Amino acid sequence: MKHLRLTYRSWFAFALAGSLLTAFQVPACAAETDYSQRIISFLLIGGSTTEIEDRCVGWSLRQRGWDGFVRLVVRPQLNAGVRRIQIHNPFGTLPDESMQFDQYIHSRSAGLAFLTEGFVDAWKPVIQGRYTQGEPVEVIAYLGKLQDDPDFQKLQDAGDNKGWLARAVVSLSLPLEAGMSIGFDASASATEQSPTHRLTELLQSLGTRVYIEARPYKNTPHWFDNNVIITDKFWKRSDPQRYPGDSGKWAARNDQLTGEIVRIVFPEHAEDPDNWKRDLRRVLDDGHTAAVPVYNMLGNGKRLEDLLRPDTPDTP
Repeated sequence: MKHLRLTYRSWFAFALAGSLLTAFQVPACAAETDYSQRIISFLLIGGSTTEIEDRCVGWSLRQRGWDGFVRLVVRPQLNAGVRRIQIHNPFGTLPDESMQFDQYIHSRSAGLAFLTEGFVDAWKPVIQGRYTQGEPVEVIAYLGKLQDDPDFQKLQDAGDNKGWLARAVVSLSLPLEAGMSIGFDASASATEQSPTHRLTELLQSLGTRVYIEARPYKNTPHWFDNNVIITDKFWKRSDPQRYPGDSGKWAARNDQLTGEIVRIVFPEHAEDPDNWKRDLRRVLDDGHTAAVPVYNMLGNGKRLEDLLRPDTPDTP
């Protein structure tokens, strides 16, 4: 137990120091034509395969490691102009559970070293701009939920605040050491005095950019100025001005939210590239940021801004 407590303290000091040194801030109002800030490359990690023994992580990460993933998947996107990336469930997820905030701890306990080893060494150069001529890159580590997570709830119910914080710090350790922003799943209903809200305040006070999911409730104004990540479909469905009889009972209005709105685009007919472009343009026209699978949409030497242009036949 002494070693465990020492490990927690070490991670706490090291991770928070890293967040201070490498914090990345995105301008509140990016220029309309600055696609590198208005488009986020969405990379689904946990959930990208059905292999449960690998925590449903594909991308050949077991064979290539994070270094190979960055070299073969990320760097071509950086060359195309990408400057913001969201890695969704970076340490995996299982099909029979909600996304876990402590997924790093679960992957480590499962002995899946390919998900944890080399993570910081692979991502830190990306964030610091080593591959983009010194221009920094934001990487959002979208983790799971804290509220109602069995491991965190057990500690909270026991009044073990130190244990709760220690588990949260370990869960954040690798993303913070790399200099990443943090996404909190299913957090918009958390009260102002909740551990979830207080943890986001702590991270922000130390310079780490934070995102919550999804639309804040109208009775949770403490979230109104936070950055929000939400699926495009739910953003529209939860708009109380469009659906006053349903969302109007609980949801905050669009004009009440002052943080950045990141909408994850999944068109209803995803097999048609035109639907991706149409929905992407619509999100940008609303003044919001679009998270899309850029890796799957780019090709043939295209750049990020080409995603907004009409397709033209290839010429010999």
